[in-house]
Amino acid sequence: MLMGRLPEADERFAMALRLARELGPPESVCWSQFGHVLVSSLARLEALVHVHGRVAAKMLAATAARRLIERLDQVLQEEPYELVPCPPGIIEIAETQVRALVKSAHCRTLDRLHLATMQVLGVHRLLTNDDAQARASRGLGFEALQPR
Repeated sequence: MLMGRLPEADERFAMALRLARELGPPESVCWSQFGHVLVSSLARLEALVHVHGRVAAKMLAATAARRLIERLDQVLQEEPYELVPCPPGIIEIAETQVRALVKSAHCRTLDRLHLATMQVLGVHRLLTNDDAQARASRGLGFEALQPR
């Protein structure tokens, strides 16, 4: 999960989105009022799992996967990105979010954990290509941007 203020269209941001698309399903990206982009350890793990899945399916060579992971690590160390640990209590918050049983707010478990992370971190803007996650985030009062 990437979080922070939506920067002007810059090359690093465009590269990060292309990288996320290359890793598999679009990663959720959310933006706070701060001038930097927070990336949760949950989002980083999800990206690594996508890379591993590509290697396991023989869609990506192990050497190419290592280079991709190295590039991801490099991007996450550059401005405006900041890697942050997944906050405690997100499972309980995610459970609270879904107990309302609002049909339009349904999304997959991992996406729900990203939304709970947003809630804990006080982030209210999400950039995603996942329709269900966008609907669920709007159901929580978050702004959801879909860049397609």
